[in-house]
Amino acid sequence: MSDQPIQPGFGLFAAEGATAIGAVRAMQGNEMLVHVENYGEATLDRSHVASVHDGKVLLALDRLPDDLRDAVRHAHDAEDRRFRDHSGDAPGT
Repeated sequence: MSDQPIQPGFGLFAAEGATAIGAVRAMQGNEMLVHVENYGEATLDRSHVASVHDGKVLLALDRLPDDLRDAVRHAHDAEDRRFRDHSGDAPGT
């Protein structure tokens, strides 16, 4: 894990090179308030962080609570579903 301080506005990532799944809202000591897409707000601590660099917080998925880990894995499902729902439609429908 990097020693870079986590700041509000940093993006949350489930994997290096992946699309952001949320953002850090606030910091209080070792705890951070985060917003995760398709889940909402959660409070995490530094033990849930694998690394921090370049304004990005990479989460340690194996250390997250089960419900949050599941939400992280499905953070972009609503976007994917919209794409799938319309991908087979004929033009103009």
